[in-house]
Amino acid sequence: MREVFGSIDRIDALLDVAALRHQVASGNLANVNTPHYTRRRVLFEEAMRRARGSSGGADPRQFTPEVVEDESGLTRLGGNNVVLEEEIALLRKNSLLYETFAKAHTFEKTVLRAALGGGG
Repeated sequence: MREVFGSIDRIDALLDVAALRHQVASGNLANVNTPHYTRRRVLFEEAMRRARGSSGGADPRQFTPEVVEDESGLTRLGGNNVVLEEEIALLRKNSLLYETFAKAHTFEKTVLRAALGGGG
């Protein structure tokens, strides 16, 4: 039973990261024409990949997403490095991930309810 709750908690952690990533990308879009604005991004998956490689598994609850300035890429006139098309693509991808995590969360709760005899 503990594993079911753990699964829901892991999915919740991924939902939180996706929500943060959406907020950061939206902020980048809002500042696409702000002089000297540096694009921000969320670091999370990189840490999970390293952990998974070293221990064979990674629990998203063990990691805290970090928002950092992304100084890579070309800087446009005015010192801004936000690329409109890239941010829109990121938002689309992130929306699909969030939707997938939300469906997985709903499924896990349905399974838990059924296991507790509450029906589906």
